[in-house]
Amino acid sequence: PIFLAVFEENFKKSYPRSLLRQGSLRNSYLHEISHPLLRYRDSEKRLQEYFPIFDEITASVFGVKACGSLLLKDIISQKELEAIMVMFIALAFCWWIQYLNEPGVIHYAQGFAMALNFFLESGAIRESKGFSWPNFAKLFVSIDQLASSLERILAVGTYEDAKKFTEQYGSLEIFERFRSNLKNLI
Repeated sequence: PIFLAVFEENFKKSYPRSLLRQGSLRNSYLHEISHPLLRYRDSEKRLQEYFPIFDEITASVFGVKACGSLLLKDIISQKELEAIMVMFIALAFCWWIQYLNEPGVIHYAQGFAMALNFFLESGAIRESKGFSWPNFAKLFVSIDQLASSLERILAVGTYEDAKKFTEQYGSLEIFERFRSNLKNLI
């Protein structure tokens, strides 16, 4: 339902439900696989209250980034990679909607806000009357850049680095722009 509410009508026709379900499932397991790869011994202590935000969004972004290798090895198709990225965007809105009802998941919503704001800044996604239209080449480059920035903060970043990045990209206002599209889901 979020995919249907957020993306432009002609764009939606290119992605059958089965492909989107597969993209959603892949996002979930790639996130979980990425978590142990991103565990840095002292990151929780260094980043303090910012750690949960960076811990969760880095695993999600890192998981999507890893799919580039799968595409290059012909394990997944270009369309499957696109579905993974599209469902990553839809998942961002899912966490925001859940946050509206359950404030304890703020770190997920804020992490995904950082990703969406980063993608908007890079031109990887655009808005037009509340709809988001991805440029997949730019989106994959942005995912790679974001994964590197987030992992650096987890690996060696300071509290101030995490705070600055969160202040720059963590505004939940990005979701509010789509509130009217999602009114039936909130």
